[in-house]
Amino acid sequence: MKRKLLSMLLATCLLCPAVTVSAAEYDTGTPWIYSGLEGNITQDTNISLKDDFAAAVNKEWYLSNSIPVGYSSYSNLAEKAYVMPEEFIAILTDESLKNDSNGQITQEIYQMWLDWDARNAMGMEPVMPYLNAIRNIQTMDDLEKYLTVKGGTNAIVALFPIGIQADMKNATEYGVYISSPSLFLGDSAEYRNPTEFGTRRKALIEELAIKLLVKAGFAQNEAVGIMEDCFTFEEMIAGSVLTFEEQSQTDYIDKMYNPCTMDFLKEQQGDMPIAEIIEVNGYDKAPNIVLAEPEWFMAFREIYKQENLELIKSYLLAHSIVSICNVLDKECYDWYTNMSNALNGSQGRLQDEVLAANFVSSMLSEPMAQLYCEKYYTEEDKAKIEAVCYDVIDEYKVMIMEEDFLTDVTKLTALEKLENMTVRAVYPDTWEDYSSITVADIEKAGNLLDTVMMIANYQSEIQVAKLGEEIDKGEWIAEPTDVNAYYNPQDNSINIMAGILAGPVYRSDMSIEEIYAGVGSVIGHEISHGFDPNGSQFDKDGNYKNWWTDEDRAAFDNKTEKLIAYYNSVELWEGMSCNGSILQGEAIADLGGAACILRMAKKIEDFDYDKYFKSYAKVWASLKTPQTAAYHALYDTHPADYLRINVVVSQFDEFQQTYGITEGDGMYVKPEERIAVW
Repeated sequence: MKRKLLSMLLATCLLCPAVTVSAAEYDTGTPWIYSGLEGNITQDTNISLKDDFAAAVNKEWYLSNSIPVGYSSYSNLAEKAYVMPEEFIAILTDESLKNDSNGQITQEIYQMWLDWDARNAMGMEPVMPYLNAIRNIQTMDDLEKYLTVKGGTNAIVALFPIGIQADMKNATEYGVYISSPSLFLGDSAEYRNPTEFGTRRKALIEELAIKLLVKAGFAQNEAVGIMEDCFTFEEMIAGSVLTFEEQSQTDYIDKMYNPCTMDFLKEQQGDMPIAEIIEVNGYDKAPNIVLAEPEWFMAFREIYKQENLELIKSYLLAHSIVSICNVLDKECYDWYTNMSNALNGSQGRLQDEVLAANFVSSMLSEPMAQLYCEKYYTEEDKAKIEAVCYDVIDEYKVMIMEEDFLTDVTKLTALEKLENMTVRAVYPDTWEDYSSITVADIEKAGNLLDTVMMIANYQSEIQVAKLGEEIDKGEWIAEPTDVNAYYNPQDNSINIMAGILAGPVYRSDMSIEEIYAGVGSVIGHEISHGFDPNGSQFDKDGNYKNWWTDEDRAAFDNKTEKLIAYYNSVELWEGMSCNGSILQGEAIADLGGAACILRMAKKIEDFDYDKYFKSYAKVWASLKTPQTAAYHALYDTHPADYLRINVVVSQFDEFQQTYGITEGDGMYVKPEERIAVW
């Protein structure tokens, strides 16, 4: 659900991690070296600023840093992510928080995660009731009973994922969205045209799942058969599930926004109990139900038959045990870690205390974030970042009004969108109340898996309770401890979380050039998402609505097509080019944000452009394993970090003039060939 809906809409600044090959196979690229690939930059690398700005500016950073144990990437931008766990630990071991409700529950789960003696003694016992519930399904009636338990309390994995978010055409109320089930290989395209990454991922998941199933009491041949059946089932449904590339197209929202009634669902669902799941969980209180993938719905209706019951059961068994193996005993956790390392190219594992702290932050994100922000951030921090946000929005208004490819009517509507943009900075004004979860509830759950399920159902009930109510515009979707920032088109907001405010992004003692290169560029990037191919389809209130003239939209699309064509021409390494279609939204935001910031720079006397551009390059300094770089090239919506430097800076006269770039230099781009949309 998150991948298909929210993650497409919440345009972010960071990368998503995670095929095999050595770094040496990735040492070529056009027109610049993939400098962020671990091992590509050596002491002997001699590249000038004029030819490869990213490699030249960040050479010493590349040489003096390495990917930490347990990670598959390392970056300046995400610096806070590597130190935040230690700050979490300080909170989770703070005796003074024993009487604080948030402190109690977070510390209890922290200790529960660390208690390997208890976890090892339980072994596979926590997961057996969930697996046995699936094994006991003999008929389609049994399957319906299994799927329609309130809260999904007997199910770890949803066969019919149902989520709640703002209605796309009425941003004042929540809608219920029905999407297709998750696939082990992620992208449905992997089942049609397998890549090396997909083939490797499949083998690693099969190996892990078979070991887990055997440990849970299945015979070896039975476990092998379950995985074969699971992938047979996934292949049957993958052909009707939208690919990642299809989800990045501008017509995706039209394809997925298909409101329907409960009567329609009951009439069309065949034997599938989707309407029954909605009713038993209270989702029918929503004024609107959206069927996100009608093709999958119709195809699955024909698959959901007794003759395929064993395939469906195998899917549920395999996904259940793989998804929760990291909360079982140490042997299961080590198997999970080994698979992750093999897939991502990482090595070793993080310390238990760090893993436990990250787990608590993931499971109880709101209470943990509240404790964290109360300890480490002030109202002054919040006010400073908000002020920068409003300064950038004001400049963006002027930039939009001066665009020569837009007519006045579209400009005025865009201006209205900017004037109504909500700013959420650092941490929320109010927090979700988790005080009704107590240590007694956690002790009653008895083990880590049941505790996870208890909290998940609690959080689901919070969301269901909001159905029928008007959406609170002050509510945060992401947590302030996320090392990220995003634009949400469904409420027309930019969100700058506390977690990203560190390192080269923001410090209180920064110069104006560093502020503009860091947090200023991040803010400009997020504002630009309001005017990228997806964000531009939503109005000032967050409604999916066309506010463009046909003429202006065509001009915008032409500029976007030029950008896509450029990225398609960039070869990351031999045999691997960028996919401009997937990258278009993030690339437009990078360029638009930089354009806005450079306009602001012109108003500052003696602005140091050299300091600005080098600071900007340092923001995006990063290292990746070959496996992570390959995954990034296939599926991430963000350009590789060295392209987020070189492509962006080379578009602007200020850069060309600062460094005396001329035709023939690697960083030179003719004015008529530049690709900035805004």
